[in-house]
Amino acid sequence: MCCCSGSRGRSHKTLPDESPQPAAGIIFTNGTHVLAAHQYKDGREIISGLGGKMELSDPTPYYTAVRETLEELFDIKPPVPLISYICADIQPIHTMATCGYINHQLSFDDLEQILLMVSRSQVISPIYPGGAVPTLNELIINRKAKNTSEVRALSILPISCAWFVDQNFMQDMRGIKR
Repeated sequence: MCCCSGSRGRSHKTLPDESPQPAAGIIFTNGTHVLAAHQYKDGREIISGLGGKMELSDPTPYYTAVRETLEELFDIKPPVPLISYICADIQPIHTMATCGYINHQLSFDDLEQILLMVSRSQVISPIYPGGAVPTLNELIINRKAKNTSEVRALSILPISCAWFVDQNFMQDMRGIKR
């Protein structure tokens, strides 16, 4: 079921005027698959999207989505000029609001354009020791997340609302030598 029930509901902070503070994210997709973030929250591993809560200094929800996505992808505090450059140059294909959360849909090609922009900005990510990350594949494979990283891993998943991971496969993965 794809809806906001149970743990999928999102909480909001309140601004001084008591209006709810929105949260926003980016869904990168090619129409059949999405980029997924693997996070450790509340004592368990979850798979989610990229994004988070709007800060008072964020001018728009899309700005929030770009800032949060850069923070989670690269484990950095992104510079304002980089966020603004991305917001001006890459526009969402589609924007949707669900359960008080605003998602902006971008393509995998848009993501690779963002990777190029980050590389050109000379921002250094502590979780990509080799420097620039030019492709989606390298973004996933070369990631060296730290225990403190909000997003521990990235993966490409088929679009589906009926996920169930086979317990035998889970057991097989636990046996993989690292």
